[in-house]
Amino acid sequence: MAMSDSGVIWEEKSEGRKSHRSLGSSKLIEEVEAAYQKWTDSGRPTGFARLEASGMEVDFSNSILRKKPRVEVKLRRSHRNGLWLQHRQSDHQTQIHVKLNHLQVDNQLPACVFPCVLAVIPPPKNENEGLRKPFVEFSFVMSASEHSNVVQIKYLKLLVQEFAVRIDNGLINAAMALFEAELAAMPPYSVSGVV
Repeated sequence: MAMSDSGVIWEEKSEGRKSHRSLGSSKLIEEVEAAYQKWTDSGRPTGFARLEASGMEVDFSNSILRKKPRVEVKLRRSHRNGLWLQHRQSDHQTQIHVKLNHLQVDNQLPACVFPCVLAVIPPPKNENEGLRKPFVEFSFVMSASEHSNVVQIKYLKLLVQEFAVRIDNGLINAAMALFEAELAAMPPYSVSGVV
């Protein structure tokens, strides 16, 4: 089983916005990442460099993307961890937020038909593709009043992206043999009592 991070994420924040959003299409993200790698390999020079395909300019030392002559946005390069967990608790409220970015389960049996048992299916390529959502995201907010025994669930969300499961007979037989061995090793239960 393997959990992995999201890979490189490029986000922009225009003036007046409070939060960052995805840079846009996957082609633009790939072009900015390629320019960033070139910039780091060339000793991190200052000033703007031109992105050939999109016609934009980028200054990595100040994290600025110039879209038009007078339109500049702040850039941010980051990634999302494979597993992220946040738990907050107060006297009256409990919050849980879990994100599992990418998951893959492989079949380790020799000569298996399907080497990958469970895998995330990537969404179809879209020109205006935004930031991909995690494979599984769970969010839960529960509150309790000090004057009542009633617990309220204020927010509950479970998001599961599309995935593929492929299991062959060899894996099913191996799992059944494992459980049969476990059951055989357990002491027998005896029932005694008064009738």
